Amino acid sequence: MDFLPFEPHTELRLGQAQTGITVEDVIADLEAQKTGGHDRLEGVVRLRTARASFIAGAGMLVLFWLFAFRYEVLEGSRYRALALRHTVQTLPVPAPRGIITDRDGHPVVQNVPGFTLEVVPDELPRGQALDKTLERLSELFALDRAELRRRVLKAQTNETPEPVVVWPGLTQEAAVVFETRTDEFPGFGVGQELSRVYPDRTLLSHIIGYVGRVGAEERQEQPDYALADLIGKTGIEKAYDAVLRGEPGLRRRRTEQSDAVIREPRPGQNVELSISRDLQTELTESLTAVSAALGKKKGAAVAMDPNTGEILALVSLPTFDSNLFVPGTGTAEEIDDVLNDPDEPIFNRALSGQYPSGSTIKPFIAIGALAEKILSPSRQVFVTGSISVPHPSDPAIVYTFHDWKPHGWVNMVRAIAVSSNVYFYTVGGGYGDIEGLGIERIAKHLARFGLGQKAGLELPESTGLVPTPDWKVEARGAPWYIGDTYNVSIGQGDFRLTPLQLTRATAAIANGGRLVQPTLVRGVFDASGQIADAASSKSVDLNIPVSDLDIVRRGLREAVLSGSSIGLSDLPVAVAGKTGTAQIGNGKTHAWFTGFTPFDHPKIVLTVLIEEGGEGSQAAVPVAKKFFERYFRGT
Repeated sequence: MDFLPFEPHTELRLGQAQTGITVEDVIADLEAQKTGGHDRLEGVVRLRTARASFIAGAGMLVLFWLFAFRYEVLEGSRYRALALRHTVQTLPVPAPRGIITDRDGHPVVQNVPGFTLEVVPDELPRGQALDKTLERLSELFALDRAELRRRVLKAQTNETPEPVVVWPGLTQEAAVVFETRTDEFPGFGVGQELSRVYPDRTLLSHIIGYVGRVGAEERQEQPDYALADLIGKTGIEKAYDAVLRGEPGLRRRRTEQSDAVIREPRPGQNVELSISRDLQTELTESLTAVSAALGKKKGAAVAMDPNTGEILALVSLPTFDSNLFVPGTGTAEEIDDVLNDPDEPIFNRALSGQYPSGSTIKPFIAIGALAEKILSPSRQVFVTGSISVPHPSDPAIVYTFHDWKPHGWVNMVRAIAVSSNVYFYTVGGGYGDIEGLGIERIAKHLARFGLGQKAGLELPESTGLVPTPDWKVEARGAPWYIGDTYNVSIGQGDFRLTPLQLTRATAAIANGGRLVQPTLVRGVFDASGQIADAASSKSVDLNIPVSDLDIVRRGLREAVLSGSSIGLSDLPVAVAGKTGTAQIGNGKTHAWFTGFTPFDHPKIVLTVLIEEGGEGSQAAVPVAKKFFERYFRGT
């Protein structure tokens, strides 16, 4: 076998050692014989190089196939969609937002055309290219570069082909300049929108609210929202957003071609408020003037039609400018100042403020006492100025509950007029031979008037609190005492209500015993002025005997003629009402008034609150007088 000048080698096959010759060995030997022995090593090297090249090429083919499989099969739909985005895009066309008017048809919001700087996140450059683009944009439009960068980076978190507004409020001149230099700003564009303007600024801010850009949570709840949309954030703007915003249209955008609208937007419908802009102005000015004279800033007032439940004016002080929250209007510092103001101007005290009512609760305690026949309305109770009650476990401990003055003999009408605490301690919690209502029956009758529950307005509101023994055990871990019942009977202790709730309850006395549902909206109208949804008055008949209502109404009228509300006695139209001075600790008191006019045929109910304002007769009554004087002149 001398024709085999090389040694056989060993191959491993199926786990066994075998001696064999490979094709590569034969080729190498033949090459060696042709070139001579001294070229044999070089031939082997060439062979191995060829083999390595073959393997590398095969590997590249495999990698190519894998990438092709990934992009074509696994992620093909994604990349085809991306490619399509750069050729044809279907984008929303915002609808003109509906207008809000007062009850007389005066617009209290406006739509003003404007321009916005937008980005399409998928088309933005990256890295240094983006930095250079932002630098040119900030110089061209005199924008804060750092703030622009922050907004653009935030917009990049949205994986969407939709434009995202990063800077509203561009001038028309800036928009024109941009359109002549669009090639310099890839991924950026100028859009048009109707911005929201509130011409009365602070007058109706707690009612109307304001609009803002769509947030992530809101878009998750409403996928049809576009990122550039303006939607209601608070107030009627939010409560009626679905009506006001209309239906967006669609436009098709092609690369290097103009947009084509393929579906026109449908304008939003218009909302007519029950609010009278004139009465709102008068009530705001009256409350502001008296509060300022007292050195106070916080308060609320509500005027309502007792027959329909329509809110005619609703004021919360301090207030704020709704325009600040519209994108492109207020600065971050201005908005922070409002949100962090210790006086909480954003807080709607008329609907969400929960306060002890003081003596304004007494007419409703009287209605309950008459219904339960606790005593005859003509029965006289002698009021010396206080009553004393021994501790149930230790008679040596005596608790004294004071009136604000000795009143002598008073019946129910007179007790309401002079606001006797001792009389209502007696009919509420019992004293001497008079059993009293007790807290369970008090809670039942206060609930009839809507106290301790939401009134059902279109805007968020608080429930208030009518405390009970069960509540006290759960909330305080303490038993209920007779003193707790006495406190609730005069609107003190843990009892709480909102100015709106008190207005609604007073309306039930004014209108003959119907608990109306308050409303801020009279109707919804389409763009042509045709009514689309008319509000209807809703009420519940409390079935209060006319004789019982007459007793309480006489007491409220007497309070104006000779009692705690006497400051209203010289008005040209008869008013009935009740003051309240609610103790809140440290010698401070909230000042209240609630009442109605004209006495015989009431058309308006008014409630006034000044936080820490002192006595109701000295603080809240002057507000009511100023307002009623203007109201009577207008009617």
